[in-house]
Amino acid sequence: MEVGHRHDWKRRIYIDLKKKFLVSMVIVSYLAPLTAATLIIYAFTSGNEIWFWPLVGYGALIMVVFFFTMAFIKCPKCEARFFRAKSWFFGFVLATQCKNCGLKLFVPKGPDAETH
Repeated sequence: MEVGHRHDWKRRIYIDLKKKFLVSMVIVSYLAPLTAATLIIYAFTSGNEIWFWPLVGYGALIMVVFFFTMAFIKCPKCEARFFRAKSWFFGFVLATQCKNCGLKLFVPKGPDAETH
Protein backbone atom coordinates (compact mmCIF):
# COMPACT_ATOMS: atom_id res chain seq x y z
CA MET A 1 0.00 0.00 0.00
CA GLU A 2 1.50 3.29 -1.12
CA VAL A 3 0.97 6.33 1.04
CA GLY A 4 1.06 8.77 -1.88
CA HIS A 5 -2.06 7.32 -3.53
CA ARG A 6 -4.51 7.33 -0.65
CA HIS A 7 -6.15 10.62 -1.73
CA ASP A 8 -6.43 9.75 -5.43
CA TRP A 9 -10.13 8.96 -5.05
CA LYS A 10 -10.80 12.61 -4.14
CA ARG A 11 -9.03 13.79 -7.27
CA ARG A 12 -10.92 11.27 -9.46
CA ILE A 13 -14.26 12.43 -8.03
CA TYR A 14 -13.29 16.08 -8.65
CA ILE A 15 -12.29 15.29 -12.24
CA ASP A 16 -15.51 13.35 -12.86
CA LEU A 17 -17.72 16.13 -11.47
CA LYS A 18 -15.88 18.84 -13.40
CA LYS A 19 -16.05 16.68 -16.54
CA LYS A 20 -19.84 16.37 -16.15
CA PHE A 21 -20.04 20.16 -15.83
CA LEU A 22 -17.99 20.60 -19.02
CA VAL A 23 -20.19 18.08 -20.86
CA SER A 24 -23.33 19.96 -19.84
CA MET A 25 -21.80 23.27 -20.93
CA VAL A 26 -20.77 21.86 -24.32
CA ILE A 27 -24.15 20.23 -24.89
CA VAL A 28 -26.08 23.46 -24.29
CA SER A 29 -23.48 25.67 -25.98
CA TYR A 30 -25.76 26.12 -28.97
CA LEU A 31 -28.50 27.73 -26.85
CA ALA A 32 -26.78 31.05 -26.11
CA PRO A 33 -25.96 31.92 -29.74
CA LEU A 34 -29.41 30.75 -30.83
CA THR A 35 -31.12 32.89 -28.18
CA ALA A 36 -28.98 35.92 -29.00
CA ALA A 37 -29.58 35.51 -32.73
CA THR A 38 -33.32 35.17 -32.15
CA LEU A 39 -33.42 38.37 -30.07
CA ILE A 40 -31.40 40.32 -32.62
CA ILE A 41 -33.45 39.04 -35.58
CA TYR A 42 -36.67 39.85 -33.74
CA ALA A 43 -35.35 43.35 -32.97
CA PHE A 44 -34.71 43.98 -36.68
CA THR A 45 -37.99 42.49 -37.92
CA SER A 46 -40.46 43.60 -35.25
CA GLY A 47 -40.69 47.23 -36.34
CA ASN A 48 -41.06 48.33 -32.72
CA GLU A 49 -38.44 51.06 -32.28
CA ILE A 50 -38.82 51.20 -28.50
CA TRP A 51 -37.62 47.61 -28.06
CA PHE A 52 -34.88 47.65 -30.74
CA TRP A 53 -31.84 48.60 -28.64
CA PRO A 54 -32.85 46.66 -25.50
CA LEU A 55 -33.27 43.47 -27.57
CA VAL A 56 -29.97 43.97 -29.38
CA GLY A 57 -28.30 44.76 -26.04
CA TYR A 58 -29.71 41.66 -24.35
CA GLY A 59 -28.59 39.50 -27.27
CA ALA A 60 -25.08 40.94 -27.12
CA LEU A 61 -24.96 40.56 -23.32
CA ILE A 62 -25.94 36.90 -23.56
CA MET A 63 -23.14 36.27 -26.03
CA VAL A 64 -20.51 38.13 -23.99
CA VAL A 65 -21.39 36.36 -20.73
CA PHE A 66 -21.52 32.96 -22.44
CA PHE A 67 -18.25 33.55 -24.31
CA PHE A 68 -16.31 34.51 -21.19
CA THR A 69 -17.84 31.66 -19.21
CA MET A 70 -16.70 29.12 -21.78
CA ALA A 71 -13.41 30.73 -22.79
CA PHE A 72 -11.79 30.60 -19.36
CA ILE A 73 -12.87 27.12 -18.19
CA LYS A 74 -9.89 25.02 -17.17
CA CYS A 75 -9.34 21.31 -17.69
CA PRO A 76 -9.96 19.45 -14.41
CA LYS A 77 -7.02 17.13 -15.02
CA CYS A 78 -4.17 19.45 -16.06
CA GLU A 79 -5.58 22.91 -15.15
CA ALA A 80 -4.83 24.30 -18.64
CA ARG A 81 -7.54 26.11 -20.62
CA PHE A 82 -9.84 23.47 -22.03
CA PHE A 83 -11.16 25.45 -25.00
CA ARG A 84 -8.54 26.86 -27.37
CA ALA A 85 -8.95 29.89 -29.64
CA LYS A 86 -10.03 27.76 -32.63
CA SER A 87 -12.99 26.41 -30.70
CA TRP A 88 -13.98 29.97 -29.75
CA PHE A 89 -14.48 30.79 -33.42
CA PHE A 90 -15.95 27.51 -34.62
CA GLY A 91 -18.16 26.71 -31.66
CA PHE A 92 -17.51 25.05 -28.35
CA VAL A 93 -19.38 21.93 -29.46
CA LEU A 94 -16.39 20.91 -31.57
CA ALA A 95 -14.00 20.87 -28.59
CA THR A 96 -14.46 17.53 -26.87
CA GLN A 97 -10.87 16.77 -25.86
CA CYS A 98 -8.21 18.70 -23.95
CA LYS A 99 -5.34 19.59 -26.28
CA ASN A 100 -2.87 19.58 -23.39
CA CYS A 101 -3.50 16.29 -21.54
CA GLY A 102 -5.95 14.47 -23.81
CA LEU A 103 -8.90 14.28 -21.38
CA LYS A 104 -11.97 13.31 -23.42
CA LEU A 105 -15.40 14.62 -22.48
CA PHE A 106 -17.38 12.08 -24.45
CA VAL A 107 -16.37 8.44 -24.29
CA PRO A 108 -17.75 6.44 -27.21
CA LYS A 109 -20.07 3.58 -26.32
CA GLY A 110 -20.72 0.42 -28.20
CA PRO A 111 -18.57 -2.22 -29.90
CA ASP A 112 -16.03 0.32 -31.20
CA ALA A 113 -15.43 1.88 -27.77
CA GLU A 114 -12.10 1.57 -26.04
CA THR A 115 -12.03 -0.57 -22.92
CA HIS A 116 -11.40 1.37 -19.76
